[in-house]
Amino acid sequence: MRRRFAVPLVSAVAAVGLFGVLSGSAYAADWEVNTGVVTLYDPDELGYFNQHGDACAIGSPNGRICFDSQDDGIYVMDEKKDGHSVTGYWLTGNRKGKCISKAGAGKWAYCSKNFTEHKAIDIWMEYNGHKYLVTGAT
Repeated sequence: MRRRFAVPLVSAVAAVGLFGVLSGSAYAADWEVNTGVVTLYDPDELGYFNQHGDACAIGSPNGRICFDSQDDGIYVMDEKKDGHSVTGYWLTGNRKGKCISKAGAGKWAYCSKNFTEHKAIDIWMEYNGHKYLVTGAT
């Protein structure tokens, strides 16, 4: 009689465990999160918009974010010398993500992405509940 219940019990435990792993993975995939790599490239040279649809957000009190369509790069700069990292956000199609800069104040960090071409992209910084947003094109 013990064997009769052992197989269903093991199957039920495995199914619950698998559901937990899959649902956890799906939840983690909601935001693509990257820590930027320090770069000497200054995306401010792009201007606010250029002929490629690149965009730089108006600087928030804590940082700036730019998008360069030539390399699908998200660039984030911390503008506050407070010892905290700064995060830039992006949304295009059904993808959304965060690019975190731990480069320090006054330095740009780069997050490499691979976006679908010719789609709108929103990039923004958040500060005290306000969203500093700009839209460009991938």
